[in-house]
Amino acid sequence: LVSVSAQEINLQLLGGIATVLGTGSGSVSTIDPNGVPIASTNPALPGRRILSAPELRRSLAHGDAPRIWQSSGPSGTTTHITASQPATGYLTYFQQPTNSLYADLRASGDRRNLTLLAVALTGVLCIVFLGLLRAAAAQHCQAGLRALFAAAHDIVLVTDPTGRLTFVSPAIVPLLGHPDEPWLGRMVTELAHPDDATRLLRLIENPTTGSLLDVRLTPASGADRWFDIAARRLPERAGAAEVLITCHAVGERKRQLDQLGYQAGHDVLTGLLNRSTFEEELAATAASPRPAGTSAILFVDLDRFKQVNDSFGHAAGDQVLQTVGARIRSELGAADAGGRFGGDEFGILLRDTDEPAARAVAARIIRAVGQPILVDGYVVRVDASVGLALAGGGPDRPERLLRAADQAMYRAKKAGPGRYAVAMPGPPGAAGETGADGASAVGAGADEFTIAEPLSVTFPDCTVDGIVVPETVGPQVAADQAGAEPAGQPPGPDLEEIADGAAPAPQTGPPSRLDLWWPSRQQRASVRAQLSRAVPLLALSAVILTTTMITLGIENTNRRRAEAQRMADSHALAIRLAGFTADLSQPRRLIDPVSRLPWSLTDPATDARTLAILAAPRMSAADTPLALVDTDGRPRAIEPPGAAVPFPAHSPIWGAARDNGLTVPVLDESGEARIYSIVPVRRAGRSVAFLVLGRTLHGPPGAEIARALGRGNASTATAGTAQNLGMTISIVDGHGRAAISNDATTVGRIVLDPGELRTIRPGHSKRVTARDSHGSPRISVATEIPSSPAPAYLVLRLDYRGTAGPQPNHALSDLLLVAIVVVTVAGLTRAILRQDQAIRRDGARLQTLLHESHDIIINLNRAGCPTFISSAIESLLGYPVQTRIGLPLVELVHPEDRAGMHDFLAERHRGNPASLLDIRLGTADGGYRWFDIEVGVWRPASGPGYLDGGLLLTCHEVGERRQLQEQLRQRATRDPLTGLANRLALTELLDCLARQQTPFTILLVDLDDFKPVNDTFDHQTGDDVLRTIAARLTEVLRSQRGRTPNQPTTDRQTRPPGAVGSTRAQPPDGAVFRLGGDEFVMVLPDIDADALRRTAQRVRETVAAPILSAGHAIVIRATVGLASSRAVGGGGAGPRNPDLVVRHADADMYKAKRAARDRRARFPAAR
Repeated sequence: LVSVSAQEINLQLLGGIATVLGTGSGSVSTIDPNGVPIASTNPALPGRRILSAPELRRSLAHGDAPRIWQSSGPSGTTTHITASQPATGYLTYFQQPTNSLYADLRASGDRRNLTLLAVALTGVLCIVFLGLLRAAAAQHCQAGLRALFAAAHDIVLVTDPTGRLTFVSPAIVPLLGHPDEPWLGRMVTELAHPDDATRLLRLIENPTTGSLLDVRLTPASGADRWFDIAARRLPERAGAAEVLITCHAVGERKRQLDQLGYQAGHDVLTGLLNRSTFEEELAATAASPRPAGTSAILFVDLDRFKQVNDSFGHAAGDQVLQTVGARIRSELGAADAGGRFGGDEFGILLRDTDEPAARAVAARIIRAVGQPILVDGYVVRVDASVGLALAGGGPDRPERLLRAADQAMYRAKKAGPGRYAVAMPGPPGAAGETGADGASAVGAGADEFTIAEPLSVTFPDCTVDGIVVPETVGPQVAADQAGAEPAGQPPGPDLEEIADGAAPAPQTGPPSRLDLWWPSRQQRASVRAQLSRAVPLLALSAVILTTTMITLGIENTNRRRAEAQRMADSHALAIRLAGFTADLSQPRRLIDPVSRLPWSLTDPATDARTLAILAAPRMSAADTPLALVDTDGRPRAIEPPGAAVPFPAHSPIWGAARDNGLTVPVLDESGEARIYSIVPVRRAGRSVAFLVLGRTLHGPPGAEIARALGRGNASTATAGTAQNLGMTISIVDGHGRAAISNDATTVGRIVLDPGELRTIRPGHSKRVTARDSHGSPRISVATEIPSSPAPAYLVLRLDYRGTAGPQPNHALSDLLLVAIVVVTVAGLTRAILRQDQAIRRDGARLQTLLHESHDIIINLNRAGCPTFISSAIESLLGYPVQTRIGLPLVELVHPEDRAGMHDFLAERHRGNPASLLDIRLGTADGGYRWFDIEVGVWRPASGPGYLDGGLLLTCHEVGERRQLQEQLRQRATRDPLTGLANRLALTELLDCLARQQTPFTILLVDLDDFKPVNDTFDHQTGDDVLRTIAARLTEVLRSQRGRTPNQPTTDRQTRPPGAVGSTRAQPPDGAVFRLGGDEFVMVLPDIDADALRRTAQRVRETVAAPILSAGHAIVIRATVGLASSRAVGGGGAGPRNPDLVVRHADADMYKAKRAARDRRARFPAAR
């Protein structure tokens, strides 16, 4: 029973396979051993002998392998294919006219050949034309790159690992004055200063160590110039390792750092070392092992200096301090160091000395300081009290030496002005003892200092005590005034260093818009020449574009024609498959014999025996699974035991099979196709159970349906008889839910809109939109399955993933065409490109080196947009090169720097090279980095291109130097004792406010009777008092404004004077400065007179509060002088000279001091 039903299904499948194959004008038939078709896709063939006996025998002799042959007749050549069916002994026979086999593919191949030939010919013409232009373009490119290298502000060098030069950029000519060619093959160290040659070689040996700052390279003139040098390894070329070295001239930046370094280590007023630098020098000397008595410290304190300030003002006092500083410098040796602690206190460090020499220096200092000084037409004299401390043997603590010198100075001061006292290391336990000569010991610890009696110094001229009106000015006074150098400035640079930066060109007025943007006659001629050269290239591009468009048009037409044909075939195929499905899915003839079998339906054992009888070899094939299930699909008996029913319980399949049964094809994991027939078992006309019969489809039908459904493999298919069409076939119900599909992921899911299904007429198909396993809409064809007990539809989706069958043989024609093209191209390439290969290699190398440079090199056109950017922008700013080409450069500049950058570039377009320091360029992550920009104007040697001249910008990243500069600036503008801003910071702020015409007010605070605090206690106590008062003044500003006062800075505080770019003062909310000694300055916003007086009163009250230091309560009072820039400037924003405001405040302070002198009283410190 099962075998007969399976073979009948086999015959029915044949019609479906023929439909799937789409035989066109041919036919697919199943023929018996006599060569007579029993089933065929051609209704006229069954019953007629279509295969001769000889051909039948040859086909059967092939066994399982297919047989293919051709025959000729009046209508042409016919192709025949036969394959045996092992289960039935029949043959599957396919025949079709040879000309119609893949006729569309052959036509498409012919069109393809014509298109390919046209494209090949066009390509050959392109190569000929472009090859003729290649040599000239290569020469132009190389010339332009060399011109660009010459205009860059970087010297680019390439060396081998030993330091021998293999490339020198033309920039060496303008920057160092050397020709580039003679340096090839020489050692790079010959360019460097001997002291820097070792550093440079170490960098070449290990380029990953970073960059070198301040390396001297020797120009042809012999005077060294300063450069920053960076190195990196280049990709190996011909197996040779190379190192790229970028040398950027930093003469201007070096001078700025030198100036800041000088200011950071020196007192602004006197030019001596400042307190922190002097203490560093002292610490270094004290830490070094030295014999006893070979170094000494002199602590110098001026006598009667307060009277000069009170009588003439602080400006006169500053002049006296400058003169004293110059005199102290003149008395020091080359190994000695002099510094100013603050106010009228100085320190001197003597190295490589002894006690007699140190005493002599102390006496010379007292005599030099005591000489008359000319101040505002008056001759005044101040004296000096000096404390001398000799260092002991071995390392010592610097604060111990300084304290001993301080104590010796006070010992000398008590004895009278113009004296010095010596503190010498004494024996242990000498503290508190007094020798027979009056010497006393000070200090604590194992090594004590013994201070001898002060000694007076005899002056060669008569003593002048106090202030006298001079009748004449002596030569010594005039020499002192002439020898007092301006403070706070380092030694001037030599002429070669000045030449390192470009001098600003004289201003001739702003250029007009016509001068800036209208091209000159030469530029217009260059544009016309470039356009004339571009015409052939544009014509060739038009030919290529036209050919490409025609090719694409042909391919699109073929594609649309093929798509329309496939869609028509899909509609026909869907209708054929729906009919086949209807015939295949209803095994009505098996319902009656199956229902007659002795099923118990209540006793599982009886049903199992009946099922076992059916599964016996005489009744069924060995691979036939059988199962008896109830109406919900739950198994009652299964043969063979352990087998599984392929459909789950409660599946919709059981409901669909209840009336007429159902036959369903199922593909297992091995790729084999099985047909399962679900036959109802009826009692009294009602279905009470189902018998499930499964049978493997052998031979071509089973294999081809498996392959058609996308599950077949090489073992299940008969070679050459079918093809994988790559289709998805689904059966859906009236709700659009997939009941059966070869795409298992869609079963049970709604894949179609029910509204689309209801519009399908019987016997017709419709184009619908179905969703695939991923939920994506796909174009499909749907048709209604006829004679279905419930609304059911077959949905066909062609995925076109299968192979299209054997391809026409294009091997010979393709090979011939490719050979022609290759030979032609090779000949043309050899004939045209051979001469310019060396030029192009050099040009490529130049461009590689240009991109590998450590600095960002930008070629800027007149519109301000880059036409070339080196690859360094990727590592320094994070932007890919192409993303910034053509965009305005100012978009990268910090908003506060854009105005200055725009003015700078406009001036550079006039042909004046210059540099722009401290410019912030934005990074891709939103931050900013600091750069120095060198700008030069260049023109290419010849030829057009993207390197067409213009402004060449070399952007050198200065982050490391900026950090060093900021550190030096902090030291240069901060008072080391109080942490307040110092005199230099005050000068910069006032100058900035005056330039911007920003109004401000000043409070000049002078401490009354501070000198006795130092004289009564010591300098350590005085330092504590000054730090406390500085904190109190800062707190006054904080409480007045309700927030922390701003530091006295500008938004570009590190920009040197005269640098290009905007400098805008920040309106101060309040800042406190220490001028030195016991003098402070408070800079406030422009407030009215009443608010200014209230602030002054608050300052006086705050300063007068008792200060606790070293167990003493010390009271200091202050006199405050007031001045407003509006009042001094005559009602305007402020005077152009801010020193006038300071002088008015100084005069107001001394006026108040004289008025309150009789009322003030000094409260003695508690002891």
